[in-house]
Amino acid sequence: MSQHDTLVVILTELSRDYVGQRFKPLLEADIAGYLYHLWISKVGDARRLHLDTRICEVPDQRFDFVVGEIYYNVERPCITKPELVLEAKFFPHGMTP
Repeated sequence: MSQHDTLVVILTELSRDYVGQRFKPLLEADIAGYLYHLWISKVGDARRLHLDTRICEVPDQRFDFVVGEIYYNVERPCITKPELVLEAKFFPHGMTP
């Protein structure tokens, strides 16, 4: 299965589980964690899957969910040439800015 197809499947499952109230996130980290769980259940390999991580080309930002190889030859390890980057945004009821 291609990464695009895997992404479509896991986003569909996340949406279905949220609507069916089998998944109730409180924070964006809950969404990233659930995506991680779903990805592993489909792909079975976590070696290139990273949460809350840096991308070498954007060293001052962290991204919620990234697929790519780790580059260690820098001050802070980061992902070089990411293949997939997801940034989760969640606005639950009752939360204020």
